[in-house]
Amino acid sequence: MRRLILFFVFLIPFSLFSIEISLEENKAESGTVGYVDIVKIFNRFAVDYKKGFDKAVGEKQKIVDDRKVELNFFKAQKEKLNFEYQIAKMYEDYNKALAAVLAQSSDVSTSTAVSNSTDTVLESVKSSSETVSVSTEQKNIEAPYIIMPGVGKITLSNYKFSFSSSTVEIEKEISNLDKKISDIEKNLSELKSKFDDELSKKAAKDNEYVLKKIYNAIEEVAKSEGVSVVVDKKNILFGRKTVDLTDKVIKKLEE
Repeated sequence: MRRLILFFVFLIPFSLFSIEISLEENKAESGTVGYVDIVKIFNRFAVDYKKGFDKAVGEKQKIVDDRKVELNFFKAQKEKLNFEYQIAKMYEDYNKALAAVLAQSSDVSTSTAVSNSTDTVLESVKSSSETVSVSTEQKNIEAPYIIMPGVGKITLSNYKFSFSSSTVEIEKEISNLDKKISDIEKNLSELKSKFDDELSKKAAKDNEYVLKKIYNAIEEVAKSEGVSVVVDKKNILFGRKTVDLTDKVIKKLEE
């Protein structure tokens, strides 16, 4: 699954491949040219900052993942309620038809008359099962049922609703879930934008700090070695009197 957070390439020395330090005091003099493997220096010195950046990414990703879990939970609830709404609608239609039959039947006593309410119909049907059965059979009204995977045929009167058997109440709860889902999706979008911006700024700030440290170390080593110009190793096309300052700069940084 694709993550919402954009992972930034942290501490990649974009500007280092053409780095050059010209010592001010030797500006008008000829001198020795030195070079450094800037990628090697950068990777050695930036490892701790890379770990810190990865930790920050992980912390923000966990916040996003937790919100996604919450979002998926509400979506699953909504999907279930949509299914139960269809069942409740079938059941209510069946009870209305059954109520109409019972109202016209002279065999049903007044004490077992069925109202338009779903709950009242259920209690009436249970308390006068034999009479209702006969009436239903006579009028060819078949009790509705569903097929549950792994369970089999279940009549709607035996189905256990998770929230309510009323279509009105189910619709209201689905509407509430829609609002929760919309709010979380909006929040996730805002978090992604916010975290991407924060990580980008952190990467830029750490890069700037590391580059400054490296630059200062190169300058100090160059001065101590009497080198007037320092270039990146990749930029050397030819040079017989160039001096490799890489290890000395690394040592300087480690101090």
